[in-house]
Amino acid sequence: MAKAKIPQVRVGVRFGMLVVETKAQAGTNPTNGRHFPRWSCRCDCGTVTVLRQYRLGKTLSCGCLQKQAVTRHGQARDEHQTVEYNCWRVMKQRCHNPKARGYADYGGRGITICKRWLTSFENFFADMGRKPSRFHSIDRRNNDGNYTTRNCRWATRSEQQSNQRRQARRGKLRIKS
Repeated sequence: MAKAKIPQVRVGVRFGMLVVETKAQAGTNPTNGRHFPRWSCRCDCGTVTVLRQYRLGKTLSCGCLQKQAVTRHGQARDEHQTVEYNCWRVMKQRCHNPKARGYADYGGRGITICKRWLTSFENFFADMGRKPSRFHSIDRRNNDGNYTTRNCRWATRSEQQSNQRRQARRGKLRIKS
C-alpha cells in the first residue's frame, strides 16, 4: 500500500482558505505511540484551527466552507437543509433527471417547473412559504399541470388522496398519485 504524500508545509503556505501560521505541539498516535506533526492555521474567516500535517491539502477550511455551502439558499437551520429546500430539490429531480425515482410520473409525462422556480429556491420559497406542518407536502391542484405558483399548494395526505389522476390499466381503474 502506497504511503499518502505529505505536503511541504512551512509558515505562510496557503491550503484552500487556510494559511499556516505556526508549528503546533506534536500529537501522539494512541495505537503505536508515534508522534505526528501538527500545524496551527488561520482560516480566511478568522478562525484558528490545528491540523495534522497529512490533513493539510485535504482540509480546505476550518469548516466554514461547508457551512456556507449548506446555507447558500438562506434557509438552513443547524447546518441542515430545510424541508422546503429539499422539496424544491426533489421536485427539480423528478421533472428534469431521467435517472431520478419518479421521473416517469413527472418529467416523463411532460410535467415541468416554471422558470421562476427552476432557477431560484428563493423565488420558490417566496411563493410557497414554509410548510404549515410536517404533515404537508407540495401538491399540484391540476395533476396534469406544471409546477407553477397558481397550480401548487401545501396539502396534507388526505387532501392529496382526493386529488389523484385516474389511470386505466388492464381493464381495471387504478388511482395513480
